[in-house]
Amino acid sequence: MNYIKYILISWVVFSCTNTEVDINTLDAPVVVSYLHPNQEAIVDVTYQIDFINGDTTAQKIEGLNIMLSDGENEYELEEIGDGLYKQSSMLIQEEKAYTLSFDYKEVIISSITEVPTKPTGFELSASYIEAFSVSGGFPNFSRPEPVSVTYSNPLEEYHYIGVRCVEENPTLINAIEEDEELPSLAFHIKPSTGDKEQLTPFQFMYYGKHEVILYKVTPEFAALFDQEDNSSINITDPYTNIENGFGIFSGINSDTLSLLVI
Repeated sequence: MNYIKYILISWVVFSCTNTEVDINTLDAPVVVSYLHPNQEAIVDVTYQIDFINGDTTAQKIEGLNIMLSDGENEYELEEIGDGLYKQSSMLIQEEKAYTLSFDYKEVIISSITEVPTKPTGFELSASYIEAFSVSGGFPNFSRPEPVSVTYSNPLEEYHYIGVRCVEENPTLINAIEEDEELPSLAFHIKPSTGDKEQLTPFQFMYYGKHEVILYKVTPEFAALFDQEDNSSINITDPYTNIENGFGIFSGINSDTLSLLVI
């Protein structure tokens, strides 16, 4: 299973006017890589998206020689196209530190991360949750019960929850207009250092089988979610742990449970 598939993070260059955009900043690479135990390392490298000047798609950076070190050996990643680079001869291990580095226009881009241990004590209070449906234009006021998510966290490490409908042909809980976009199959709960969360019926858009994935993540990963508070009034630079670049290089670990929406 690809445990990275529910993590959606983007980086944006913000500016008030075109003349305020730093060309060197726009040219700096954006690196995105999440290292999960027992999986191959995959690194995505793109240019910044300059929305101020009308860009909407990240341009991929190809032709890089990216190296990954586990402190004992150094491996060169294979370019597999579309700005993606992969290391197939080594599987990531938990509780191990990794260093990523490559040369870009005579500047060394680098980052270091450590892969956390697997979450423990992960439980759901129920195997199913009742959907909140609107029938004939009127909501169902029976107030379905939420499902509690609990896990062990004595060291107050960061955990993050991702939920996704995994039905082959998902059925919407509530109808939408013909010109409306389909709701996302997935949602997340921001990282926290607690040991419990709640899933409410209002968060689910589809009936059927869902995966609830509990990730143990690094503080660097958790810092990414601070940028969700950015607005046109309060804009700050997105967090990055990439030296001489942007993006995120972070170890993660996870466990998965199933939840049925009825």
